[in-house]
Amino acid sequence: MMRILLNGSEVGALDDKKGLSDFLEALAREENRKGRAIARILFNGIETNNWDKMVDEIEINEIELVTAPIDKLFAETLSDAYDYLARLEQGLEDIGTNLQLGRKREALELLARAIEGLEWYTQVLQLIIQSKPGEATNVKERLNILNGWLREILGAGEREDYSLLADLLLYELAPEIKRNQKWLEEIIANLDLKT
Repeated sequence: MMRILLNGSEVGALDDKKGLSDFLEALAREENRKGRAIARILFNGIETNNWDKMVDEIEINEIELVTAPIDKLFAETLSDAYDYLARLEQGLEDIGTNLQLGRKREALELLARAIEGLEWYTQVLQLIIQSKPGEATNVKERLNILNGWLREILGAGEREDYSLLADLLLYELAPEIKRNQKWLEEIIANLDLKT
């Protein structure tokens, strides 16, 4: 028997894993209607981000879902993005400097991670459109600018024009990331969080 807890209270039990996904999705939809979203999932007391994998790999005695207000999770995501952009800006500057110093291999490895981070940030931008429709125009403009610089950067990389690549990272993308961070700071400051 698998116990299912929601914020510490038992809300159900299942004999096997067959109906688990449907049960959890229904529970998540109900919480969403209440203005809450799942913040954490614990299997047998162990927190996981990849619950599909955990379901397949371990015997589950207890699943606990911990929810939080959607507004709070949104604010935390924006705060994480703000912090990440500061690290990304520094990383882009480091990559550009490494390219200028001829350390191509190291720079390109870091660039691959930076591009993954930019992909995550674009997902955050999509979340902003969903949560704050009034920012849709700003978000789309930012996405267009970032995508334009990414095309330029990828083109320079494909042509192995490392001098241009370094310049694009140092003098175009890094300052754009700084502007995005400043914009996020304004959005965070204007959030109306209910307690």
